Amino acid sequence: METPFGTWFHEVVVMTPGRFEEAVEAVLAVQQFKTVVLHLSAMAPEEAQRTIDFVSGGVFALDGQSERLGDTVFLFAPALVTISRDQDERTLTCTVRLRWLAAPPLWHPYRGSNTGAGPVLSMKRSTGQAPLVLAWALGLVLAAPAPSAQATQAAQAVAAGGGRMVLVRTDRQLPVTGDPIWELQLLLPGQPARAYEALVGRMRRQEGDRHRLGSKAPLPRGRYAVTEITPVAPTDDVELGRFLWIGLEPAFPTARRGLGIHHDPSAGRGRSSGTDGCIGLIHGNDLLVLGDLLRRSGTTELVVKD
Repeated sequence: METPFGTWFHEVVVMTPGRFEEAVEAVLAVQQFKTVVLHLSAMAPEEAQRTIDFVSGGVFALDGQSERLGDTVFLFAPALVTISRDQDERTLTCTVRLRWLAAPPLWHPYRGSNTGAGPVLSMKRSTGQAPLVLAWALGLVLAAPAPSAQATQAAQAVAAGGGRMVLVRTDRQLPVTGDPIWELQLLLPGQPARAYEALVGRMRRQEGDRHRLGSKAPLPRGRYAVTEITPVAPTDDVELGRFLWIGLEPAFPTARRGLGIHHDPSAGRGRSSGTDGCIGLIHGNDLLVLGDLLRRSGTTELVVKD
């Protein structure tokens, strides 16, 4: 592709990882504006599911695109690539559009997406950033096998929505601070349940008034709706950690405000351990995976049971 800045080639990389630890290479390749075809046939089913969740979360944080090509074959593309299927579902077309000039955001599997300076390729691109006026298109056609009936059924189940999150308290505690560990479960139709460890409220406020504003007690019991999934900005409160903010709106009267799901950077660190009442996931990578699954499945419901 000829541009005013020289010749630019869009690269398609085929990867067949044998271990979960190798999955980070796929995310780093997408960060470098490469399209990745990921084969997981060499992995056990459980490790393959863990790998696809991790890569999907990382690519989602980079505002990338994903598509399932077969039972164990997946396509991941950077934000400047638009993926579309023909009506026969057999031909996949990747169109490359140079929409901006920006260095790829720094990404690390244990730190998420953070440039430190300059524009961030995020899920919600600021409408104040005008796209690059230059527009070139390069068509890359990949012959993809027709998805199996099982894969099609699973994809339709996710697309149909109907999933929900459930928050429950467990009997486990953090070893140092003694914070009670909660479990945020994600239930999607036709898929195994997923669970993420979290801290909810402060350790000494677990039995506090859950409806009083500023109580730092856990979320009140009841149903909530997901209102937004947005990246955490460097200027946001450090309590929100890094990665994403998933906003929650209670479906019942309560004085509590500003509730949501975020990464808890203070987990297990003395008196600051825990949250002011939100759901703080202990492991930041879990938040990337959860955000991507919520977006793809259309899940917008949370039920706090305990």
